[in-house]
Amino acid sequence: MTSYDLRFGQGRLHDRYLFYVVPLVLIGFVAMLRDWRWSRWSLFASAGVLAMSFSVVPVIRYQKFNVDSPVAVLNDGLLDLGGSVHGAQLFLAFATIVVALLFLLASVFLRKRQVVILLLATAALAIPVQTGLAFNRLLTVDGTSGRPLTVDQGVVFDWIDRNRATRFRIAGEVLGEDRGVALIRAAKPWRAEWLAFDLYRDGWTVPKVVGTIRVFAAPGQSSALRRFLTVSVRGPQDVAARSFHVVSNASDWRGEADEHGTSNQISVCVPAGGYADVKVSTTRYSPIYGDPRSESSFVSYARSGGVLVTGIALADETGFC
Repeated sequence: MTSYDLRFGQGRLHDRYLFYVVPLVLIGFVAMLRDWRWSRWSLFASAGVLAMSFSVVPVIRYQKFNVDSPVAVLNDGLLDLGGSVHGAQLFLAFATIVVALLFLLASVFLRKRQVVILLLATAALAIPVQTGLAFNRLLTVDGTSGRPLTVDQGVVFDWIDRNRATRFRIAGEVLGEDRGVALIRAAKPWRAEWLAFDLYRDGWTVPKVVGTIRVFAAPGQSSALRRFLTVSVRGPQDVAARSFHVVSNASDWRGEADEHGTSNQISVCVPAGGYADVKVSTTRYSPIYGDPRSESSFVSYARSGGVLVTGIALADETGFC
């Protein structure tokens, strides 16, 4: 933890990593409460080290909730109280010494049971208060994205899906791919290699509706070219293999898909400066899970689907039509 803070912490304390030592701290706290012989020298040593640490620890004011340092929600009050970073550091060091002296006096003038109850009550009060302050900052101040955490932004960012359920592939260089998600350096000006519509947003065919995969011509294409499109399809679970039909102006694929799926590469003749459509259809459909765009729609919205188009891939190779 200290090594990470020194190498990557940018001079800041990432106290969220301290949860690794929380069990040790709790064990030590309980052991102290159970031990009737309290060492005053250990108290002085611990308080001295803590006071020295507080005198140099950075006290930074964060405008937003900092996940690396949840306890930093207290920094605003410390800086206001101390008047400056140095003042806040001195206040923390002085408060540590005062608390240690109060604990020493309590151990002298109070019974052990009373001191234990006082320490437990202080911890039980301080932890919820700090947690409440952290959640208050988290929920009332805009997050690192600049948007409120408690406001549903789906109405803003899914407007394309609401108007038309589309899937598309941006043209460009693939920099990396992991579990079906590709990072693409988009070619400029931005354009789509293909566009799929008249399907559910997750790729299922809609009952009695023919799905479309539209393949666009490449920039500078001067004549019709044969493009090669790999289409992957699977059927619903717990049903018999379902027949489907994929057809273009250059290929005709009729097959059956079960829950394990199938795929095939078909050709399509794309005219210069235009596009060509590949149609996907099935005559059978059955109940499937709800719309996965949100938890509420997934569990409450019943759908019927034919086959699921699990993959669409356009090859770089071309041929003459």
